[in-house]
Amino acid sequence: MYIDFTSLEDVTGKCDVLRCNPDFQVNHEERFDFVNVNMDQNSLSFARVLYLFRCVLPSHREEDIALVRSLKASRWKPNTLWENCRLLDDVHLAEVFCTRSTHD
Repeated sequence: MYIDFTSLEDVTGKCDVLRCNPDFQVNHEERFDFVNVNMDQNSLSFARVLYLFRCVLPSHREEDIALVRSLKASRWKPNTLWENCRLLDDVHLAEVFCTRSTHD
């Protein structure tokens, strides 16, 4: 899935590829990208992409859908903290939700 966005660093248009693959490249390792999810205007949430779907609507319009697993702040603290350190844990699978891609 291709995601178009505006960079906050230089305010230019960019494009990125979201990947989710249980058997990625020749080394057969898992590849599940992480995304920022706008669940609330005041905070930034993160999620792991589990599956990507392309749905064709009766009007023949295509919509890309991502099934994601949301993450929550972890209670675990490392012995050495550093600036902007954020630790996240998986949320139980029952709380997984779908999100629509941000491009046309």
